[in-house]
Amino acid sequence: MRIGELQFLLSDEAGDLLAAMPRLMRRLSTSSASEEQWTAERLHGPVQWNRTLSLRAATGSPHHYVTTPAVRVYQTAENELLVHVLDAVGTAANSTGWAQSTSRQRPAQLIRERHTEALRWQQSRMLMAVERVRPTARRAACQGAPTIGSRGGLRPLLLTARLLRTDSHRPGRKHGSSCQPKSKLS
Repeated sequence: MRIGELQFLLSDEAGDLLAAMPRLMRRLSTSSASEEQWTAERLHGPVQWNRTLSLRAATGSPHHYVTTPAVRVYQTAENELLVHVLDAVGTAANSTGWAQSTSRQRPAQLIRERHTEALRWQQSRMLMAVERVRPTARRAACQGAPTIGSRGGLRPLLLTARLLRTDSHRPGRKHGSSCQPKSKLS
């Protein structure tokens, strides 16, 4: 157990984040992705005629269609940060040993409550769909992560995230690099 983990768990920012979770969950950022579907029945999404004609020629069936319906995905920089912070609350609470403690003392009780809340929100279907990746400043900048004032309930998330270290703060890393790799001049 480290003192920093206790400070993080007992911080007002962590409490504010968990208190704001109902509002954040109603406003999770989403993106769209297309996935190819082959069907001979009901059509979902736009028909990809080139692929459909190729499929029909290959199978010999005039009833097959290839469509690409849009699917809502939650894999955004903002949601990755949210999942990372919730995971950090759970991990830090477990490492203190107070997450399973039955003590009624204030710090132990507060850590236990925050651990329970973080686990509850991690079980959300929407957040379970978010791949667990460590957020970096570069990824957030490339995906246009929100700033503190851009969305209603993000202030607690961003303040809490400041308490955590990310790869972009390690010594020797260059800050402000572009999202695209630099091309070599020949």
